[in-house]
Amino acid sequence: MRFDYDLAGHVLKVSLFGTDGKPALSNTRYSIQENEYDNRGNRVSEKLFDTDGKPINCSAGWHTCKMVYDPATNYKTASYFYDTTGKQVSGEEDKHDQRGNVIERKYLGSEGQLQPETAVEHYEYDSQNRAVREWYTNQSGAKVTKPNDTYNEARYKYDQNGNVSEMTYWSASGSPVMAKANVHKVIKEYNGLNQMIHWVNLDTSGNAIKTSYENPPEARYEYDARGNNTVIAIFDGKGIPHNSLRNYQKQVNVYNERNKLVEVTFFDKDGTPVKEKDSGITRAVYAYDNHGNRTKEEYYDGAKLLRVATSTYNNRDNITELITRDGNGKTPEGYYSKVTWEYEADNTTPKKFTAYDANNKVSMWRVWDKAKKEWGEPNFSGGGGGYDVSYSSAPVSSGGSSASNWQQEFREFGRQCPMTIDENVDIVSVSVGSNSVTITYKLKNVSKYEIGDAELSNVRTVISGMRGLFGDALPSSVGLNVVVLDKAGRTLPI
Repeated sequence: MRFDYDLAGHVLKVSLFGTDGKPALSNTRYSIQENEYDNRGNRVSEKLFDTDGKPINCSAGWHTCKMVYDPATNYKTASYFYDTTGKQVSGEEDKHDQRGNVIERKYLGSEGQLQPETAVEHYEYDSQNRAVREWYTNQSGAKVTKPNDTYNEARYKYDQNGNVSEMTYWSASGSPVMAKANVHKVIKEYNGLNQMIHWVNLDTSGNAIKTSYENPPEARYEYDARGNNTVIAIFDGKGIPHNSLRNYQKQVNVYNERNKLVEVTFFDKDGTPVKEKDSGITRAVYAYDNHGNRTKEEYYDGAKLLRVATSTYNNRDNITELITRDGNGKTPEGYYSKVTWEYEADNTTPKKFTAYDANNKVSMWRVWDKAKKEWGEPNFSGGGGGYDVSYSSAPVSSGGSSASNWQQEFREFGRQCPMTIDENVDIVSVSVGSNSVTITYKLKNVSKYEIGDAELSNVRTVISGMRGLFGDALPSSVGLNVVVLDKAGRTLPI
């Protein structure tokens, strides 16, 4: 990547290159970004080009982004996106209060109408610029239900350290209402290090309630001296230990001196090791190499070894092989016996992914598309189905997998979180419900209040690609939700 600047230090041009030093397309399908600024130093235009310097529409469908600023306050009030023909494809319009907080936001279509499944967003802030209310209207100002949910308004309260301590949901008429997540009020407590130690979910009558298969009425958390979450304990909402629907009351995690998770054990409310319902295990044990790569995973039912997975990595810490066996040394049902990853000479750029069946015969393979920077379509030997993964920790998918299989794989995936995707992105958590999965990402170098429209559009496109990646590993009846946080843990409007 190369940056060109003007004398004022503004980035005029960003050029992307491949490992071979030649111009290359990004994941969002452009190679060059050219910027223009006004006399105040505001970026007012972004234009995208291909590797030959020709105008190109990125994967979000736009070539040019034009930004508009309030001449009095210098706050950005609008961003409009146009394709290579000059036609507007989308837009975003904002209003601000005197302190610069966004108090109204619209996501617009090509003709100024609201984009599908969006509403006009409204925000109210306290004296410390923290959002205390958000509500939704149509373009005429009439209150409407939040798209894809059941409430019109959400209200927030904070503790003395600025952590959200209470969330409640309300109808357009101001009555308490249950959100789609099956909760009206969430109460949270934090320790002095701002780590959540307790939460309770309540309904509109103030009774503790289970919000989902994954989310019990009440939970408490404990941490070690290094900040690792060591205990998750489930209660009935009145402080009484309670077995969750996943058949355990307490999950105990153990970490090594490098803060890597090395053991997970499940216990019932009597303190006896118990089998977690979806995964079918009572305990998991993990091992790592000196670089922090997970090299071995062992899963137990009591003292019985159910399954072991061993991974190998190259000198760039990219996985090259994953072998899965049961306690008898055989390939477990529903798993590939072995999957391999091949790379170019740099040991980083993917080349080919191959999966083998229980007889060690090639069952499926995928070739890396250099132009699109993604795996190509799967190729199957003998017309088989089977699992489809694209990197070591990602859950696998199966054309004929049972309902519990996807839950088990995504839960195991979630236990590896937080997981670093690259130097800028972490997967913070993976939450698995009875018919949904929620994946939370954190952009480590991005602020919600500083991110540019082009960058935000690119993030949306990348997340859309990740939806496709993980969605392939889920049955069609299971919903996939994606949450994106900035470096301070604030939710981005993706």
